[in-house]
Amino acid sequence: MRTTIIIDIRQKFTCLLRDALVRSGFSTFMDEEDIHTGEKIDTRIREGIKNSRSAIIVFSENYASSTWCLQELVLILERLRISAYDLIPIYYYGVEPQDIKHQKKEYGKALVKHKTRYEQEVESWKAALKKVGNFKGIIVEG
Repeated sequence: MRTTIIIDIRQKFTCLLRDALVRSGFSTFMDEEDIHTGEKIDTRIREGIKNSRSAIIVFSENYASSTWCLQELVLILERLRISAYDLIPIYYYGVEPQDIKHQKKEYGKALVKHKTRYEQEVESWKAALKKVGNFKGIIVEG
């Protein structure tokens, strides 16, 4: 079983999460670890999402500041819409589902910043965040 992990934090938490999944027999895909020099990042991430049966998304305070994370979120939700797929959100250290759903705090600020450069994409990112903010997930504190 393959699980895609989409994260924007490179702290011990994500390494421990991946290690635990691997030890439990899961095959994981994480961009930092699984995309090699010379490979097209966009293509490899799409393949990783397409070839997985589930996704774990770690929503940290700065998640929405990454356009890559937002683009990946849209791809994951599309995958979820068209086939059987499990999505497990992790709300990390102070991030609440309503912050994501209603684009509050850093999520709202990041989308405002993105609007000047990514005007067309911002609406799909807002919709994706609103949708995923309705998912029950795991809240991780410190």
